Amino acid sequence: MLDCANLTSAKLANSDLSDAWLRNTKLDRADLSFANFRGAYVSGASLRRTNLNVARLSHAFFHTADLSGATFQFAKLDSTDLNGAKLRDADLSLADMWGMKLFNADLTKAKLTFSILVGPT
Repeated sequence: MLDCANLTSAKLANSDLSDAWLRNTKLDRADLSFANFRGAYVSGASLRRTNLNVARLSHAFFHTADLSGATFQFAKLDSTDLNGAKLRDADLSLADMWGMKLFNADLTKAKLTFSILVGPT
């Protein structure tokens, strides 16, 4: 459990963070490419301008997280909870977003080119 930890600019590519507890953690500008977040609890965290390309975020909880400017190219976001999350200027190009929860999420200027968005709630 890393509640309120500061991991700004951390190099965590290919990390297994499945079922991790990262509530209110600061991960701005971190490299989380290819990381596994399946079932992780990252609620209220700050991940601004974070690299989440090809990350596996299935069934993870990112509600109210700040993901402004983050990149999610080719990421797997099926059944991910992004309710109330800030995704301003995020790049979700080619991301797989089946059944994502997006209630009250801010997608202002988010890039969704060739993304698969089916059944969001």
